Amino acid sequence: MHAEWLPHVDKLILEMLSNRTPPTCVQANIYAAAKAMFPDFNIVTELPSLKHIKNLRTTLWLVTKTLAAYQIGNAKVLKQLHTDGTSRRQSSLIDVVIGLLSDDNEFKTICLDSAIIAEDGTTEKCARAIIGSFDDSAQLLHKWREEIVRMFPDRSDLLSSVPEPSALDVSRMLGGMLSHDNCNPARDQGKRLETLITELAEANGVPESERVVYQGSCHNHLRNTWMDHVETYLARKLEDHLKHDLELIPSHLRVTCRLSELLIQVDKEYNFSANYPKGHGDAFHDWLKKYHPGKRFLPTIRVCGGSRQDSAFEGAFPVYDALDEMLLFTEHCLNSGENILQRCLFTALGSMEVLAQLRVASVLFLSLIVPMRWLAGNTHKLAHRDWGERSMGRAIDLLHNAFIKVRDNSKLFLDS
Repeated sequence: MHAEWLPHVDKLILEMLSNRTPPTCVQANIYAAAKAMFPDFNIVTELPSLKHIKNLRTTLWLVTKTLAAYQIGNAKVLKQLHTDGTSRRQSSLIDVVIGLLSDDNEFKTICLDSAIIAEDGTTEKCARAIIGSFDDSAQLLHKWREEIVRMFPDRSDLLSSVPEPSALDVSRMLGGMLSHDNCNPARDQGKRLETLITELAEANGVPESERVVYQGSCHNHLRNTWMDHVETYLARKLEDHLKHDLELIPSHLRVTCRLSELLIQVDKEYNFSANYPKGHGDAFHDWLKKYHPGKRFLPTIRVCGGSRQDSAFEGAFPVYDALDEMLLFTEHCLNSGENILQRCLFTALGSMEVLAQLRVASVLFLSLIVPMRWLAGNTHKLAHRDWGERSMGRAIDLLHNAFIKVRDNSKLFLDS
């Protein structure tokens, strides 16, 4: 086997990997493409090993990070730094996404780093790790410029096209906004990050009047916080209202009033993915085709994974839409024999109070979650409408005023 492959082979592999081709499929794809383009010639005599293909993922990672540093370094203004955290195998990971203005005044979002591993999970160490990601990217630009000088010593035009490492100075975030989750640790991390940025700016001689960094909450996180409390309130209200009825239902049926728990049960029983062995998604699909051909069916998606609090409202609308068919199918099945999951769902979905909750959740999803989610995801495209990140406060004010009217006249909600 070759220790190295020619550049065009590595480029082909990198292109496939960048388009999310699994490493185990790259060899077969190269061979199939060569056969399709040159069917009369055996041009493939040897293929890169799987180990070589997997090793090129590190190369792709470095190339991607370097190009991200290139775009951020060439930006006219850095407007926003967004961070969020997750965990994999008990290790905390942090991402850093930069919102910038390019030379043509187009707003772009560039991921500087998607998997920062801090020394520990404290907000202080996480903030310092975020600052360190700027230094790491600056080093990539430095190595790139060194390589240009080595390979093309007489091409000053090439060298000038790559930004100086100093362009990745985090103090360029002065006047911009730090966007993050609205939980207490994320806010504390944002404050510590602000302190570090202003301290670095002070060390660089920036006047105190210019050492300003704004803090802002991510409106996707904020919306989920609202809906988590709304779901909890609806469940508590319904449990209080049905307290005596729930006491009469056998506990082994696990009948619940909380939307997210009800939707997990619906997903197990009716969805076509058949992820739950005791569910009847395939049978329900066949029953729909036989007795209700052409009937619209919206699957309850995104309810069994992650912790997105508004997913309970996203899943409520398909259940409300297909409730009649679900109840008819479940009654048909129960006539043939008992099943705990089906009996639980037949009891819950047959309740007018649960139906009312599903309707409320569906209205909230269509009238609140969808537009607020769209605004949060498309704000950077609405400059021509004189709309920006700070404009989201106007949307919240309008939302608050609308709910004041609904509180005073509930018929406005039912008319939605």
